[in-house]
Formats: sequence, structure tokens, C-alpha cells
Amino acid sequence: MSSNFSVAIATPTHRGLFSASYVRSVWGMQNSCMKAGIPVELLLLPNLTMVDRARNVLSSFFLHRTNFTHMLFLDDDMGFDIDDIMRMFEWHTHDVVAAMYGSKNMTGRVSSRPS
Repeated sequence: MSSNFSVAIATPTHRGLFSASYVRSVWGMQNSCMKAGIPVELLLLPNLTMVDRARNVLSSFFLHRTNFTHMLFLDDDMGFDIDDIMRMFEWHTHDVVAAMYGSKNMTGRVSSRPS
């Protein structure tokens, strides 16, 4: 991985609460990043109810107040496979990299199919 690659994990959170799967995943990713020599920092924005506004504020903070090269948006209720994220980081030379993840439906179950 490039020596100048670094990542800020941006998470808006309505009430400042995080799911156990989010904490476990972020903690594991931080550990993997440290082993790989990738600087990582957590950017949190609690108590802003409009997620689009919160993402805009986090983006502005990332662009104007940090020296990180990349930003990764994560929701406060989402867990993920750390290896998938680390593989995604191998594409860091591209302007935008995205990944799909399941979404909750009205019953609260996670589905990878569009509603």
C-alpha cells in the first residue's frame, strides 16, 4: 500500500450511540490498519438528526481540517467484514470506491435485494 494513504472514518450518529457490530468492526479495522501502516482516525458527528446534513458537515471537516487522503463513511448501526474493507483499500488510487451492503426492510431484517 502507498505510504501516503490514510483514511478518516466518518460516522454521523443521531443520538451518539453505536451498535456493538459497528464498534467491533471499527476496532478490528483500526487494528488491521495499524498493522498495515495505514494512518486512521475516527470523525464522529453526534446529535445531528438529518443524515445528509451530517455527511456534508463531516465531508467539509475532512476536506478543510484534516490531512487524510481518503474518507470512509460508515453508519453507526452497521458492522462489516474487515477483510472486505482492507481489500477495498487496495483500490485507493481511484477517485471513488464504493461497496454494496444489505439494507433493513420494514421487518428489521437485512436484505441485499432492492425493495
